[in-house]
Amino acid sequence: MEGVGTAANLLAVINLAAKAAEIVYKYWQKAKNCPQEVYELYQLLVGAKSTNDHLQALEAKLREQQEANGEAVFAITQLRSKAMECERVIAGLVKNLGDELEDHGKGWRKLTKSKLKWPLKEGEVLAVKKTLEEYGKLFAMALAIDTAKMVLKVVDTTERIDREAIKKLEAERKSRLLKWLSPYLYDSKHQESREKYTEGTGHWVLEDPQILSWMENQGSKLWIYGIPGAGKTILASTIITHLESTRRAKDTLVAFFYCQYNREHANDPVRIARSILAQFLSLLDDQSLFRDFLGLFDCEERTQAPPESIDIILSLITDALSLYARAYVIVDGIDECSSDVRYKLLGFLRGLSKLESIHLLLVSRNEADIRSSFGGYSTMSLDGRPGLKDDMRIAVDLELGNEQKWGHLDKQLHLLIKETLIRDSGVNM
Repeated sequence: MEGVGTAANLLAVINLAAKAAEIVYKYWQKAKNCPQEVYELYQLLVGAKSTNDHLQALEAKLREQQEANGEAVFAITQLRSKAMECERVIAGLVKNLGDELEDHGKGWRKLTKSKLKWPLKEGEVLAVKKTLEEYGKLFAMALAIDTAKMVLKVVDTTERIDREAIKKLEAERKSRLLKWLSPYLYDSKHQESREKYTEGTGHWVLEDPQILSWMENQGSKLWIYGIPGAGKTILASTIITHLESTRRAKDTLVAFFYCQYNREHANDPVRIARSILAQFLSLLDDQSLFRDFLGLFDCEERTQAPPESIDIILSLITDALSLYARAYVIVDGIDECSSDVRYKLLGFLRGLSKLESIHLLLVSRNEADIRSSFGGYSTMSLDGRPGLKDDMRIAVDLELGNEQKWGHLDKQLHLLIKETLIRDSGVNM
């Protein structure tokens, strides 16, 4: 407990120096023919007390810091022996001067210059002065060193706090930008689809050669189409979930969108495009984001409207794409956009398809305008897929196995319902 001992010695020096200074000053005022060095001694004692006041306060802070943080040893806590030496010298001075006063047997107010004499010889005073001067220099140096350390510690802490504050501000700016581009939760439909997912279904699609080729080859484009109720959206969500769960690096992006005819933000081509852009920006590190997309931040902070031009959005996606090693984009339900604006969405998707490093997967019904737009892509029809029949069988067995709902039906009716559903496969899984 070196720090505790040092603190005790500093306190003793403070008290003794204060007492000695008071006595020496009285001698200076009342002693006959008091030499000049007495006043100089008084000044040194006052300085010693003042220095120790500062030292004790700083020592307490440093000791607290050492105990809390395991900091390196500070200079002040290493000066215990010097403080003890100074304490002995001042204690001896107080004793000698005090003994002289006791010999007079009178209080301070009754002492006169004719009766009170300075009791110490010049050599004795010089010895005390030398000790106090050395002590003052040494401890002033320690005070300066440790004060500097404290300042550096404060600066380091301030810089750390500043870095944390800057990081928080940048995160807030990024969050505002992404909401400005796309204020809607693009993944709500994905979560809804996963809630409808039946355990054990959809695995076949992840083993399909066309899907495997699409996932493996950069720049691949695949259009999956099927009739209403064929389970297209559930299959799309299965592929998205698989890609997200197997993604290992931040330089791999999985962006997706589920078009929905009954939600305005989910069937507007520009909003869909901006949602894809926001997802491209969301995984970028702050340095890349603030360096390459400063113009977007400026527009948002000036409360301007987000970009409305499909071409501008495509250009921004192209810039962001260069910062990823691999990017998957999945758009489901293209047919749910109304025909009067669908051409804009198809134009946006054709623009994406020209970006060679994107893995583009599109899912919809087989409608004429969509078919003509994606005619050059690899295609995958869900009609008559054995995997879908197997999925339907699992889903129907699970549903009809609910005794509370269907236990009142006889087995023949169960079998008829099952065969009809599997044959027609017109119900969403």
